[in-house]
Formats: sequence, C-alpha cells, structure tokens
Amino acid sequence: MDINTKEITIHIAKQAYTFDIGADVNNETIDGLKQFLDIDKEISVPQLLSAYLKKNAEHIKLKKDIGNTVQTLNDFKNSNIT
Repeated sequence: MDINTKEITIHIAKQAYTFDIGADVNNETIDGLKQFLDIDKEISVPQLLSAYLKKNAEHIKLKKDIGNTVQTLNDFKNSNIT
C-alpha cells in the first residue's frame, strides 16, 4: 500500500472487506460513507444498498445543480448586458 493511501474495512453480512480509498487527506471519503452508513458496525446488504441509492441520488442532484449553474453562467456571458 502506498504511504499516501488509506484503507477502510467494512463488515457486510458477516464478511470483512478491505478497500484502498486513496489519499482521503481530509477524510472526505470516510465522512461521505458515514453520512449514510455506520461503518463501525456490521452492515446488512439492504443497508448497503440503501446507502448506495442515497449517495447516487445525492450525486445526481449535484450533477444537475452544476449543470444549472454552468447554464446560468453561459446565459449571463452571452447576454448583452454592458
């Protein structure tokens, strides 16, 4: 394992899974997981799927918000305001 990367072990359905999550300098990845999962406890498959769906919905909303912001900036740039 690279010195700049972190690993996380998650217990799902009585199995332990260890993942390399990269640098995660400010614990952003771990904090993002903790938003929807208690990763310090045993996780069931339905809990994991629910967390995935919630995180996916969060990602879709963020993607739409960014697209709307870009469109607003393009509209402002293309307007004839002087």
